[in-house]
Formats: sequence, C-alpha cells, structure tokens
Amino acid sequence: IGRFVYDLGNQQWNIPKLRTLLEDVLPRHHSLEDFEVEHEFPHLGRRIMVLNARRIPERAGQGEQILLAIEDVTDRRRELRSTQESEERFRRLLEGLPAAAYTCDSDGRITFFNRSAAELWGRKPDLNDPAERYCGSTQLFSAEGAPMRHDEGWMALTLRDGVEYSGQETTSDGVNGAR
Repeated sequence: IGRFVYDLGNQQWNIPKLRTLLEDVLPRHHSLEDFEVEHEFPHLGRRIMVLNARRIPERAGQGEQILLAIEDVTDRRRELRSTQESEERFRRLLEGLPAAAYTCDSDGRITFFNRSAAELWGRKPDLNDPAERYCGSTQLFSAEGAPMRHDEGWMALTLRDGVEYSGQETTSDGVNGAR
C-alpha cells in the first residue's frame, strides 16, 4: 500500500531494534527469526506478537521484497505461564508432604522427588545423570515377598497402560539390599 510497516496503526511497529533487523534482510540477505513484540494494541489490548521475515527473490517487474509474518502468541504464552505456575504449586505441595513422593518418566528415570523420598532411599538420586534410573535400580518384591520384574511394578504398569492403581503394595531391597 506504499507505506512503511513502521507507520502502520499507531506506529506500534516503529521499534528501533525491529527497524534495524528488517533493514538488514534485503542488503545482507539476513532473516528475522522469532522477534518478540509486546504492545498495547487498540481494540485488541496487550498482545505478544512474534515476527519472522525473509527476503523474497526478485521477480520480473518487481523490486526486492520482504515477507513478514506476524503471529499472535499471547494466548499460548498465558497457557504456558499458567501450566508452569500449576506445576510449581504441585511441586511445592509434594515437597511439603511427610510421605515419600516422586515422579518418573516412561523410561523409569526419576524426574522429581521430595525430601521424604530421599530420606526413605537414604540418598538423593543424581537427576543430571541420564544413566541413573533409580526406579529400576532396586529389586521389587510383591506384598507376599515374591521378586517382581520392574515392568510388573505398579508404576511401570501405570506408565505403560495408563491405568491408575491405588492401594497396591510392593517392597524393595532399598539401597543396601535389605527388605
């Protein structure tokens, strides 16, 4: 329409850093990747926009052009923030429990444990060591005392089948081999 993007609307796109980045797209063949703008837009309110820009090759009769994509990520960011806050509340709740609580990924590696779990195990597992699979590093036994394979344990069955188990009992040989 013959206007600079910086002049559109109430000049919300007239951002010095954005201007510099866009001015490098054509002469230097650069691209603009995930440039974030947070702005109060008339009729929309406060929004978070992510901009990406690429040079479009010249066509006959047209000068060089830039393809500018603007994506509104406000709702996605709010959902992510809400999920993170919920996870943090959940972790604080678990940390304060007087009972052992921990979570594992589908490979059996612990992803979270509380203070009571570390006290029960007699140590803190190293969560930065991808080879450490504490959930699978002890022998499990049924409530009757029979040895169990780890893939027969209640946690493994829940992860594999998506079925909830409650009130099930197992014992382990602990860290020192004693039941």
